[in-house]
Amino acid sequence: ELIPGLLDDTRANVVKATRPVSGEIGRLLMTKNPRWTAPAEPDPDDRTAWDEGTSAGRLEWFRALRRADPARARNLLADNFSRESVGNRVEFLGALNDGLSGADQDFLLAAVGDRRKAVAAAAITVLTQLPDSPVRRDMRTLAATHLTIGRRLLRSTVTVSDLGAGDFVPWPIPEGDPWTALLGRIDPTEWPQIFGGDWDQGTNP
Repeated sequence: ELIPGLLDDTRANVVKATRPVSGEIGRLLMTKNPRWTAPAEPDPDDRTAWDEGTSAGRLEWFRALRRADPARARNLLADNFSRESVGNRVEFLGALNDGLSGADQDFLLAAVGDRRKAVAAAAITVLTQLPDSPVRRDMRTLAATHLTIGRRLLRSTVTVSDLGAGDFVPWPIPEGDPWTALLGRIDPTEWPQIFGGDWDQGTNP
């Protein structure tokens, strides 16, 4: 009963989430009822959805284009970015995570300068996925400046200095707790190299 109920739900986010994981039973049911058929993948060569579609339809088409041709998708977004609504700019930036590479960096750095905080924050979030991006590099340096782990005698020691919002300049000042924002912009696998000390043993004796 659960699978037919999910297949009957026509909300776009539910359809997208459930169709790929409905299993053999779901696929069998979809062959029996055309209403449950999985929606076709947008054609990245047909711009109709982009030029005339709803926000959700444009985003879905853009994701398909990004999967097919990352550079073409990025260039299209760059050409239209300033004309998009704040919400659309945030969504399209998030879509760049698919196929993300160093080639996207310049566009993302420009988006960091957007006057809307939500857009700048979205650009920062995507940039932190690029290991060699300037923001990732600066966050590593900032973290190492304010927190170090060492050992004294047989005990681990932790040295923490005050971290303020102004320490993030020239990057946008994050909202909320500065340490939460800082550590969220660093890959946890890099923490031992950044903070030093006997990381595997943490701060325990």
